[in-house]
Amino acid sequence: MKNLEFANLLIARKIIFKIIDLAQEKSQEFLSKDNITIADFDKIFEEIEIPLCVIADDMAIVIHQELLNPVTDCQNEIESVCKQIQESLKNSQNFERLIVILKELVNYFHNIINSKNAYPETSKIFDGIESICNHY
Repeated sequence: MKNLEFANLLIARKIIFKIIDLAQEKSQEFLSKDNITIADFDKIFEEIEIPLCVIADDMAIVIHQELLNPVTDCQNEIESVCKQIQESLKNSQNFERLIVILKELVNYFHNIINSKNAYPETSKIFDGIESICNHY
């Protein structure tokens, strides 16, 4: 799923929740003014709100799967990079060196998040971490 499709699905899901809120407000208003019966009020819940919630849940499942697929696909690389980090930290000869490595990693991730809308590809993130670990 492309970022735009992902964003569109999130937007549609948000609109669904707004529709549910608005439907609840209006049906409660009608109920309080005795313009509809309890059966009519229940009909809105059963025929509108519940189906919209099911659709929103289905969208959430798709969104969740789309978020997890890239992570699952990179699982071996993630484990490899984590092992490199573990070895680098394990091989620290003293506390100062440990702090230096950890600060380098903090700065690296800080730079990633501050690159706003120009985040590096996963492979480049892995390469950057490997470079830090290999340097120390």
